[in-house]
Amino acid sequence: MAGTSGPHRRWFAGLWCLVLLAAPPTACASRGSKFDIDKVPRIEKGVTTREQVEGWFGPPVSMTERPSGFAVYRYFHEDETSRDTGVFSRIGAFIAGFFGYRGRGAPVNVRYANSVRHELVLLFDPDGVVKTYGYDRTEIPSRRVY
Repeated sequence: MAGTSGPHRRWFAGLWCLVLLAAPPTACASRGSKFDIDKVPRIEKGVTTREQVEGWFGPPVSMTERPSGFAVYRYFHEDETSRDTGVFSRIGAFIAGFFGYRGRGAPVNVRYANSVRHELVLLFDPDGVVKTYGYDRTEIPSRRVY
């Protein structure tokens, strides 16, 4: 802002700091197709049919038909929530620079992420009845310094 006096420049910088602080430093991402995990206990080997499974969970993410007549359905969904300290590092460096401190290098940023993966795999016999199935829920925490 050319031609702006000192107090106005500080007010404007303070306003931008508030705007940046109001922006959430978290993000969410997902892969696959969500399915109702509460219905997994309803599956019975030798009883539950393909039609019932598709009614409960929708279409599978992948389906493989084998020459023997058996079919494999795979349901998969992963949610990732991440938090990045980079915004706070940049704001801190900006505020410190505003008061004349220039630091010795780039601030350290840390990205924390937590992924929750749900996977359901079902094997159907040639008659379209569940032969066997497996469900797995995996939580994957991670931290990256950059």
